[in-house]
Amino acid sequence: MANIKTAKFTLTDMEDSRSLGDRLQDRWITVKDFGAVGDGTADDTAEIQAAFDYAFGTFADPNADADSDLNKVVFFPRGRYKISAPLVINAARSPILLGAGSHQSRIFWDPEGDPVESDNMEGGFYPVIEFLGCYHVTMEGLTFDASEVQSHVIHCGESPVQADDGHDGHYRDIHLTGAANIGGAGFGIVFSGDAMGSERFWTKCRFTNCAVSAYFINHGNALNHWFFGCYFADSAKGIEQVGQGGSITLDCCRFANNTTFDIKTQAGAVLAQGCSSTSQHFANTQGMVIACTHENVSAGLFLTDTGTDVATTMLLGNRSTNGTIMTIAPGDTRNGLHLMGNDFQLSTYADALLAAVPDRELMVDGVRLSP
Repeated sequence: MANIKTAKFTLTDMEDSRSLGDRLQDRWITVKDFGAVGDGTADDTAEIQAAFDYAFGTFADPNADADSDLNKVVFFPRGRYKISAPLVINAARSPILLGAGSHQSRIFWDPEGDPVESDNMEGGFYPVIEFLGCYHVTMEGLTFDASEVQSHVIHCGESPVQADDGHDGHYRDIHLTGAANIGGAGFGIVFSGDAMGSERFWTKCRFTNCAVSAYFINHGNALNHWFFGCYFADSAKGIEQVGQGGSITLDCCRFANNTTFDIKTQAGAVLAQGCSSTSQHFANTQGMVIACTHENVSAGLFLTDTGTDVATTMLLGNRSTNGTIMTIAPGDTRNGLHLMGNDFQLSTYADALLAAVPDRELMVDGVRLSP
């Protein structure tokens, strides 16, 4: 009987052949190699965790920085993978998770099971997956579904074996969906801890149905989160940042049916350009908002400030058909408000803003207005 490892195969239009044994040494695995079924019925928790442990090291003995060259790419073939406990990747550098597409590869909580709480979060939450102290995370083509459990979808936090909770990540075609429809309490993705949480790139991703915030940043140094062509919908808040400052960039993103605000920051600056919203209220933030639209809602707020100590805010070339442009709380410490080339369909907005911000700099279409 022939040894399958020595069998040769040749790809189309290639002259050289490889042995299957050599092919199996490539640094990628699939969760089905470890017994995951992906039929939506079998519990695949242990099998997926076994694949993660093989690819990135165990929780107690992670590959971490010193052994990051041992990591392997983990692939989820097309399927629906049911879990009953949080999946955990600890202290991995450059972990890569790939699926066949967010509409094809789905990881979801068992809707009829008794979910196991996370050992790494307070408050009794059940994230689908946790990245603890992980650097340079890459994910593409996956859905993480917590729609049947009152929980966060993804938790990024501190590792017990690594000094901080990681930074850098690139995510493409990822869908996070929560449990707002059943009264669940949780976030789409939550970054927690007292250290780094910077440099996250999201491209063509979707964040939906989250009871608190679809994207929640609570870091001591939450710098630079970029979103390109992403979709935030059916949540209380689309993006929320609390704690110390950072920066959020939104390019051509879409917001719909978020009940509190699409964007809310406590101290960080936002650059939003080419975005659209059909939620009740668009932004509670500081920074620059350029060429954005906010339509199809009556008496909504395009921009509001509730007394946060913020710096100069600029609104350039925006359009809103809603009833209110901005509200500013008494005692606001805004340093400056500049508006140019906006179409807010409310002819008295300049007078209203001027009355609301006495003794502040107010620029409308390049002209400074005085109280």
